[in-house]
Amino acid sequence: MAVAEKPRLDFLTLADGTKIFYRLCRPAQRSNPEVAEPLRPMVVAIHGYTGNHTSWLPVLESLEEHGWGTLVFDLRGHGLSAKPLAWRKYSFALFTADFLEILERLNVSGAAVLGYSAGGAIALQTALRAPTRLKKLILISANHKNPFFYWRIGFLSRPAKAGVHFLSWLVGWYKRRTYNFADLRTVGGYWPSVYQGLTSMPLAVNLRCLATMGELDLGESLSAIAQPTLIIRSLHDPLVTEREAEEMVHRMPKAKLLSLDVGGHWLLTRHAGRLYAIIKEFLEEPPEFLPANRDEPRPVGKPEKIAFESKGIEGE
Repeated sequence: MAVAEKPRLDFLTLADGTKIFYRLCRPAQRSNPEVAEPLRPMVVAIHGYTGNHTSWLPVLESLEEHGWGTLVFDLRGHGLSAKPLAWRKYSFALFTADFLEILERLNVSGAAVLGYSAGGAIALQTALRAPTRLKKLILISANHKNPFFYWRIGFLSRPAKAGVHFLSWLVGWYKRRTYNFADLRTVGGYWPSVYQGLTSMPLAVNLRCLATMGELDLGESLSAIAQPTLIIRSLHDPLVTEREAEEMVHRMPKAKLLSLDVGGHWLLTRHAGRLYAIIKEFLEEPPEFLPANRDEPRPVGKPEKIAFESKGIEGE
């Protein structure tokens, strides 16, 4: 299998005027048209809050070496993309609309979508709004519901969201002339990554993104997601509890859970090498790995647990 084409780095101006940075690498062409080679779907990756597209590059570059085409972009407010300050410019509905417009404008469909942290929630909402655009889902450290409900403090969700919005209003006046851009492959440690996150985007935008978690509640709608889905979480992740992960698997008709005995919430940036191997194996699985009939009873056992050592890449 030939390697994918050379990546294209560019900006796309969305319908509302927001400029989005993206990196697009088309899949490799068949070396011999007369020889049947497996078709590689496009792999599209979505990073989490305070991150940027570089967090996915170790995984995507390895996939490109095996012929997969890839697309990754910086969410609005993040990385090299525009950073509007208005609080109405940040919501899961708007992030999802951005993603769908990017797929449409770049003519990408039938993709396998990788979502990390908040990017996983965006991937889930995309699967609900435009299911034909997605072929498979891989969710890493991703919530489908405000984690407050799994910490048994759901009653604080509304006041917490209001408080974060108020704080974002208080600091809304502060705007730097330029913002740092961090290559998250080279940022080591938790606190340095936090610092990079805080200095790479307006503080008000950071808080407004955080407030969107208060509106996250996909609940019963997950049963409508028919794509084969792999959910990956750390056994030590305080933000994605075992209860939430098992609930997602139980509701989604073609989902399976992989629990790793390493790290915490930052699996992608700390264990990219191991995640690549897991992701590649799942991408190569046939789509019929679970029964397509949602009405068939499906045993819900304990999630698979894997322990490993990985030097990985640290950072947020």
